[in-house]
Amino acid sequence: MAFLMTTSNKLISTLNANSDTLVAYLDTAAELSKIDRKNHHQVTEKGVPLVYDLMVSVSTPSNTAAASSTNQVTMTGTASTCGTNWQTRNAVRMTHFTREELRKESGVSKGAIGKYAKTLRLNMEPQMFNLAYRPATTLDPAFGTIQRIYAEFAASGSVVAYDQGLEQTQWTGGVWDYTQLAQVRDDIAETADPFYVNVLGNHSDDAPGPYEYIGAVQGYNQRRQTTLDDSTVTAGGDTQFINNDSPFFRVPQQDSSEDAYVDITLDEQDNPPYDRSVGNPPLVFADSIRPQPVEYFQTTMSNSQVSFRVQAPLGLLKIKFEDLYGAGYNPLATPPSEWTTVQPIILEVECLGTYEM
Repeated sequence: MAFLMTTSNKLISTLNANSDTLVAYLDTAAELSKIDRKNHHQVTEKGVPLVYDLMVSVSTPSNTAAASSTNQVTMTGTASTCGTNWQTRNAVRMTHFTREELRKESGVSKGAIGKYAKTLRLNMEPQMFNLAYRPATTLDPAFGTIQRIYAEFAASGSVVAYDQGLEQTQWTGGVWDYTQLAQVRDDIAETADPFYVNVLGNHSDDAPGPYEYIGAVQGYNQRRQTTLDDSTVTAGGDTQFINNDSPFFRVPQQDSSEDAYVDITLDEQDNPPYDRSVGNPPLVFADSIRPQPVEYFQTTMSNSQVSFRVQAPLGLLKIKFEDLYGAGYNPLATPPSEWTTVQPIILEVECLGTYEM
């Protein structure tokens, strides 16, 4: 008799908000690994990021104390991912090859590498890194303004009682270690500093560290950084422009207007159409190290559930919930007061598939 081994592609999670803003992070690979009892990967064994095709449904149960006839919106939100571009792909691959080189130089054979340590595991950004991954524990704040999205075995976040006592709502899972690298310190050659790697965001400190974490994209930009000074035959660009006799630049009859157009051409499109800043201070808000918004949504009193589809590199997803009515501070009350209600948010995430970036 043959048995067909199947895997789950869906998880349900509950967030509880007691303020009007909440940021939540999902590591899809980690959560599906717990449910399926197998290791799901953020990247391939060659370091290529996997893009998770996700269908996300957001529900706000009818616990909206502040909603009224004049304000039917119960919540707005923005979903963000790592950039689906060549910088994210190349930065993750560079991190992979750096780790391979570090292992080789350290004399660590492939056979000595743990079964679950063959591929990278990264957080999206420092804010996600700072919230330790620890499902099914009471260590995290009950209602923090920053939360992780954990897969649950109990609907709507209620605590379930078993024979051995009360259990948390999240799947306990095993160990999900995030990737670390190490660098030799400049001041003490015999000492190495380990650090974690996030996809986005700045490094935890200026070079040369020591670092608690670094940003892969920022590190990649710094590795390939070229001069920002003008270096063309005329001012205005950073790529050497080569004069030639192409008919696009010259026509049979030479006149002053054609000479003017050559000057325009030399200065017109010699800079890339994107921010090339590496992201280190004072350029702390470089475009390349920010999450990329991919979806905006809202729920209302008449429509308390919305669904949207996103392509999430490495399976990392950030959702920022705002204007959460039914939770937090009520400035319109007389006198202003705190609402005692908590707004639950039910998330249903279905993975429709993965593909290499």
